[in-house]
Amino acid sequence: MTTPASIAAELAETTRRQAAAADPLASCWVSANAGTGKTHVLTMRVLRLLLAGTPPERILCLTFTKAAAAEMSKRVFESLAKWVMLSDADLGETLSKFLDRKPTPEEMLLARTLFTCATETPGGLGIVTIHAFAERLLQRFPLEAGVTPGFSILDDTTAKKLMRDAIDHVIGAAARDTKSTLGRALEAAIAYAADDHFDDILTDAVNRRDWLESVARLPSETEGGPEGLEIAEMLYRRHFGVRAGITRAAIEAEAAAVLSASELAHIRDVLRAGTKSDCDLADLAAAAISAGSDTHRMTALCGLLLTKNHEPRKRLITKALSAKNPEVEPLMSRAQSRLLSFVAECQGAVAVEATMALIRLADAVRQRYHNAKVRRAALDFDDLIQRAQNLLANSSSVEWVLYKLDRGLDHILVDESQDTSPSQWRVVEAIAGEFFSGTGAREDVVRTLFAVGDEKQSIYSFQGAAPEMFSAMGDRFASLTESAGATWQRIPLTLSFRTVAPVLDAVDRVFADTARTPGVTPAPHVAQRAGHAGLVELWETEQYEEAEPADAWSPLEDKTAEPPVVRLANRIADTIQGWIATGETLVSTSRPITPGDILILVQKRNPFAAPMVQALKARGIPVAGADRMRLTEQIAVQDMLSLGDFLTLPEDDLALAEVLKSPIFGLDDADLEALACGRKGTLWKALLDASRDVSRFVEAAETLKRWRKAADFRPPFEFF
Repeated sequence: MTTPASIAAELAETTRRQAAAADPLASCWVSANAGTGKTHVLTMRVLRLLLAGTPPERILCLTFTKAAAAEMSKRVFESLAKWVMLSDADLGETLSKFLDRKPTPEEMLLARTLFTCATETPGGLGIVTIHAFAERLLQRFPLEAGVTPGFSILDDTTAKKLMRDAIDHVIGAAARDTKSTLGRALEAAIAYAADDHFDDILTDAVNRRDWLESVARLPSETEGGPEGLEIAEMLYRRHFGVRAGITRAAIEAEAAAVLSASELAHIRDVLRAGTKSDCDLADLAAAAISAGSDTHRMTALCGLLLTKNHEPRKRLITKALSAKNPEVEPLMSRAQSRLLSFVAECQGAVAVEATMALIRLADAVRQRYHNAKVRRAALDFDDLIQRAQNLLANSSSVEWVLYKLDRGLDHILVDESQDTSPSQWRVVEAIAGEFFSGTGAREDVVRTLFAVGDEKQSIYSFQGAAPEMFSAMGDRFASLTESAGATWQRIPLTLSFRTVAPVLDAVDRVFADTARTPGVTPAPHVAQRAGHAGLVELWETEQYEEAEPADAWSPLEDKTAEPPVVRLANRIADTIQGWIATGETLVSTSRPITPGDILILVQKRNPFAAPMVQALKARGIPVAGADRMRLTEQIAVQDMLSLGDFLTLPEDDLALAEVLKSPIFGLDDADLEALACGRKGTLWKALLDASRDVSRFVEAAETLKRWRKAADFRPPFEFF
């Protein structure tokens, strides 16, 4: 049981560990749970490095996002600015707490100059994302990296457009020439596409660039041998147990021949003399005999000899019938064994055929997308990491690049390291490896590596991160530092300042079973908020239900099943309504729950957010509503768009009708009928004619005339 004394002891231990992690003389690998002060530790370490005399330009801190980099910079500069302004006594007291010892006069003097020093450093303090660092690296060594000097970076919108254009071009070319390699690949891939998700599958395959390029570069065992894609197909066939060169049609033909027509006829006749289950199998034997193709015959044989899951039928014939016809069961058993092997091989052939079709299409898209970037002399974010990795690992000038980098870096810090992908780790490893090789360009200073992360979060695979990478890279860097005789520390941070004990206990229980979370061995949480209430509930999931169709002669009685997302939203809304109606006590404050105490978190806004808001409003429960909206879906904006359509094209009768019925003018259906019915020209001409005689049309006509004149001379923003 957690007690105030145990929390105090844990807090003291956490403070000690944070100080150890900030030690500028040691390389550290920090495994930190969420809410344990990762950003605080990073900030402390940067400040300790600066106080130890490290020039700002020799510190590189790699973060996961721009927001994280900005937050770190903000914290560092706030501390440095505070040190400048404090009196000598206050500064001495602050630094004593920070260093856990009395500062030296030199440290006192240095602390007052660090803000100016960090601000005036060319390029600023090195707190950047991994992509920003890779961009700087390539800009510094463009020729060595094989990129165009002065290259540009594609923003997400442009990159998506170029990718979309590449996909459309490849699919179009394949559809026009069905006899080409791409045409055959498209025909094969579409045959296996699930509903309308083919585009998503192709896009996902194209985004796996490392996989596609590694497939394309597979080496041949002999000079002039097969190319990468052909080698990949050979490897896939070997993996799935599919014979070289055989087609799915050939496998189906072999499967269809496991029983001859005469054998099937004999089996059919014997089974028809048995029980109902025998007769059902006899019908399948008859279907196999009359099948018009190998595919249909194989399907009928699978029904006869195998279960729906393509497993062997345990009973092929009843005992009484088998006793009278002892030759039938062995015959069916032998056929069953052969059919099983053909079914497995056929399934493997399907997997190989679909996979290779997708690879060929995706590789063609990747190549066209690459060519589009080359024409623009541009790189996307994945290119930055890949080119930086190649520069530091494969370039013939790598020694020169690392030598130049080595002279400029003494300390590397990696934030959110659980989200660092293998390719990004290789960039970090190439740089940090020089720190401990003994051949670095600067041997007169202590060089360190620091990484902090929560390995549990790597299960989400951000940027392609893998759970096992965090631990593996920790072992790798431990080996490097220890072999160089440098100080290495593994430091766990487990005291959470953010969350209550019941929630943390639930997380620990999830990760306690390593079989379910392979590669993750996190330390258990300790809650600093002792005694605070909390509860974790698991609700039964809502399953999709088929609605019973109404009688064909009573279509109005047909009902649609309520979607699972709506049922779940109603359950949550009913629960909240019950809390409020019964005055459920909020334990943390000892008062009844109010709607403002409740926060509903969703994994994605769609499709849950809208039904949830609707369910709460239907019960009269105040709700803030969705935190984002599409402007073009708002009716007021739609009215403005209709107005723009009319002003651009006065002949657009529908747009004008929408504008007239909108709150801008407030005409009703009767007014529109009076204008529209029997008119000989456009609705706009009818409105102008009617405004001469009918007063209620005058304002609309005169206003629209004035707006039409203004629209010709004003840009859209100023006009609206």
